[in-house]
Amino acid sequence: MLAPSLGIHVDHPKVRFDLDGTYELRKYFDPDLAERLDRFTDFNTRMKLDVLPRGVVGFRIVDNAVLRNRTSDNPFRPSSLLTQLRNDLSGYVTARPGPDLDIEAGAGWAWHNYQVPGADARSSMSPASNRPGNWSLKPSSSSVASTFSSTLRRLTRSLTRPPPKKESPPAPSKITPSEIGKPHSTSI
Repeated sequence: MLAPSLGIHVDHPKVRFDLDGTYELRKYFDPDLAERLDRFTDFNTRMKLDVLPRGVVGFRIVDNAVLRNRTSDNPFRPSSLLTQLRNDLSGYVTARPGPDLDIEAGAGWAWHNYQVPGADARSSMSPASNRPGNWSLKPSSSSVASTFSSTLRRLTRSLTRPPPKKESPPAPSKITPSEIGKPHSTSI
């Protein structure tokens, strides 16, 4: 198997762009296998465009395109490859109301095409349901939340438990006038 790949990455304060692609070819040297299992068309690409990645409002587009040939265990077909061609496109809008909070909403679209030797090709198009909204807190706010949580926990414990009994300090030893000047010991 040979799989060359290409990656282009642009990181700018206003735009981030990533493009990654891999082409795969698989050649069998056994003539019986080569006729049915050679693959020269597999590829995988991913494109990501992030506009205003640090702005108050930004958006992101992600596109994945894949062509895969998988082997079938049916030995009587002229070709033992099952082909899947798919494209998943999604878009997101991100709002950053403060330096520590990101709120993101997204939607997507998916197209899948399956080709089985000796059968009709099947295609499906659908809105992609795996693009939920997200929110995230940055580490500085999580430490504030952690400190607030531990303070709240201590406060709750102190309100639900009776205060511990304080032991009274030992009474100071009294020295009578007749003991003045004589050696004595005191324990603390």
